[in-house]
Amino acid sequence: MCFLCQARDPSTSTYDTHGATSFDSSGDASGASLSATLPSYSLDQVAAQLTDGYWHSTGRARRSFDAEAGDTLTFNVSQLDSTGRATAIEAFEAWSAVSGLNFQITTSTGADFVFTDDSSGAYSYSYIAGQTITQSYVNVNTGWQGYGDYYLQTYIHEIGHALGLGHAGNYNGSADFGTDAHYQQDSWQYSIMSYFGQWENPHTNASSNYLATTQLADILAIQNLYGTPTNVNTGNTVYGDNTNLAQKGMGLSTQWAVAIFDSAGTDTINLGSRSANQRLDLRDGTFSDLNGEVGNFAIARGAVIENATTGSGRDSITTNSANNNIHSGSGNDTIFGSDGNDTINGGAGSDLLAMGGAFTEYTFGCNGAATLTVNGNTTRFTGIETLTFADGTAVVGSSANGQTITFTATGADYAACRVTVDTNNSANWSAYTDTFDSSGTLLTRTTLNDDGTIRTESFVGTAYSTTATDDGDQFDWDTITYDYDADDTLLRTTTVMDNGVRRVAEYANGVATHMTATDLSDVYDWDSYTDTYAANGARVSQDMTLDNGLVVETAFSGGQRSSVTVSDAQDTRSWTSYTDTFDQSGNLATRSMQHDSGLRVDTTFDGGNRASVTVTDGGDIRTWSSYTDTFDSSGTLSTRSMLLDNGLQLDTDYVNGNRSTVTVTDNDNSRGWTSYTDHYNASGARTMQNLQLDNGLQVQTDFVGGQRATVTVTDANNERPWSNYVDTYDQQGSRVSQVMTFDDGRTVETSFSGGRVVTKTVHDTADSFFWDSAADHFDMNGARIRQVLCRDDGVEIDSAFANGIRTSETVRDMQDDWNWSSYTTTFDANGNAVQRVLYLDNGFEITTDFMEPAVEIA
Repeated sequence: MCFLCQARDPSTSTYDTHGATSFDSSGDASGASLSATLPSYSLDQVAAQLTDGYWHSTGRARRSFDAEAGDTLTFNVSQLDSTGRATAIEAFEAWSAVSGLNFQITTSTGADFVFTDDSSGAYSYSYIAGQTITQSYVNVNTGWQGYGDYYLQTYIHEIGHALGLGHAGNYNGSADFGTDAHYQQDSWQYSIMSYFGQWENPHTNASSNYLATTQLADILAIQNLYGTPTNVNTGNTVYGDNTNLAQKGMGLSTQWAVAIFDSAGTDTINLGSRSANQRLDLRDGTFSDLNGEVGNFAIARGAVIENATTGSGRDSITTNSANNNIHSGSGNDTIFGSDGNDTINGGAGSDLLAMGGAFTEYTFGCNGAATLTVNGNTTRFTGIETLTFADGTAVVGSSANGQTITFTATGADYAACRVTVDTNNSANWSAYTDTFDSSGTLLTRTTLNDDGTIRTESFVGTAYSTTATDDGDQFDWDTITYDYDADDTLLRTTTVMDNGVRRVAEYANGVATHMTATDLSDVYDWDSYTDTYAANGARVSQDMTLDNGLVVETAFSGGQRSSVTVSDAQDTRSWTSYTDTFDQSGNLATRSMQHDSGLRVDTTFDGGNRASVTVTDGGDIRTWSSYTDTFDSSGTLSTRSMLLDNGLQLDTDYVNGNRSTVTVTDNDNSRGWTSYTDHYNASGARTMQNLQLDNGLQVQTDFVGGQRATVTVTDANNERPWSNYVDTYDQQGSRVSQVMTFDDGRTVETSFSGGRVVTKTVHDTADSFFWDSAADHFDMNGARIRQVLCRDDGVEIDSAFANGIRTSETVRDMQDDWNWSSYTTTFDANGNAVQRVLYLDNGFEITTDFMEPAVEIA
């Protein structure tokens, strides 16, 4: 036991020094008479003593490294001899196996753990910042190698301190159980951090063993500090014979007491080679007695071990809630069943399977071997000679029909019932149960059929009906009654469901003709329904009345639903009825719904997806008579065609669910146009409109950013003196230009500003006139202020105007066909020429003043 512990620096370190202890089976712990008053601690309380209680008793708080399961801490054992290094590594393996921490060897002096062996005794101390361990030191003197297995236990103990665990009691250095223990569980059986061997604690019923692993309280405590690991023994682990673990003690020999933790996998305790009597408990947080010893093995809380094999001894195995696979070997063994779908093989010997419930709570069956089921959990058992239940004992035997289980209630003189299981797999039932009176006379037989139904027969008097009862409440019905006529022909079956529904099926010539279900307990949303069947047994229709007043009529064809009509019999909804039809694969094909308002909605489906919807205004209550929507394979709207009451037809196309075009057609020719089509981009903005007027004009309008950009008007019927014109507009929607093409070859280009004409230019593109072009310019009031006329002969006439009166005119000889280059005439307010200045090619300039109107020169 520990005999010295002192503090080197209260804020940073703790010393823990140990002396050797040895087994003394004859010695008693001093003060044992006082220990009878000690409280009994739960596992959580013992773990709390290790993480908090010990430190609080010295005025300190819990401590741990800043790490969690899966993280890596380093250790330096370079100062130890080879035996010390190997033992330290084994001790770290023991802690890694329950904490999920990874420990990595290093030669760095800054390692998380530094080991020495040169000081006397065994101790550890830690440097702490707040509640965080920054570095721990461990010393175990080489002289302790002479203590045998206690050498490894000491290393595990000291590393426990180095990781943050205190002692199992509030003692240090030395302790006596009678005076220093403060609860009954303070011993090595619960914690390697205890000072007391199993033999020193009068409350501990465990063999004297050194420890190769941490124990139940240590495992819980270290997981409270660093988290429950999910990375420990995650494979299909074998403990005991042929263990696949290298960790010390996992062979489960008599040398050590051990406890295990396991994160995952399908795991096995294998004791198959052993002859000692084993008491193996697979439940977590419990102790087992292995190899003829007591309390020397434990499974930690949260660990799940699924399977177990024992040897030739008289073994006891307690299962857990997992799906266990148990093989108890050749002894006379006892297996205690529990929850889970278990497979039990008693092997040779006279073996007993103990179940916790009453015999009548279990349903017997067969799945390659006899099975018993309760609460959805099935136990499959072979090699079992006796079954015990809370209310009696059953003996397992055999008959020509299979295995038998004969049950006798506690205190009874005669067997009350016998279960026969079809272990030969030669019948269409898995098991049947016979009940007997006190004289052994057969009273009833209840058969569990392979199809899962239960048939009950009475052998008292003449039976007119047979009732099958779901005694084990495995199915959704309570009873089924079969009614026969005098010739044993089935007339009717009446099924009472667990939820109160009654189903009555009528038969003719052995074939069902009708089945009516009535919801007597009002647990469903329907009141009743009736199924009708054809002569071949195929259902042809179903009529259902719902609680809400709806009537549902379903037709079937070839075993498939072909149509469903739902009628609002109580007129509580906005629709009168609807009918669904289905294709041969059972997929919805059409739906036609009639609304109270007169609307009818007809929907078609393709591959289960809506393909089209047609809505018809039968009551003429809307401004349209009908519209039809079509959808693509993904269910996105593709088109809509709508007929309005006013004679218009609207056809809309969609791309990726967005409107792309809308065409409006004047079907009754009541408007001045025939049709128009609007085009939209992916953002939904209109980009173009094509309008067809009744008078033959075609109007194409282009839009940019939602604003009209251009308007092109075309005389498609050639009824006007022009063929087309194009108006362009600025971003504010104001017209800025017009280009008009006339049939006679003229092109008129007009520019606008602020809604007024700025310029108008006429081009003789077909060369039909004596001039090539004429350009008029206008002021802000729309009055012409200038005209430039270019004639075919090369003469350009540039005229200026004021208040509608020509004020000047300049004529230029652009092709040099005349003997002058230009002349300019000015006019008075009445438009009369007052002066002309002529520029001759020879350089002369002639100025003429007029008293009378001037005469044109050319």
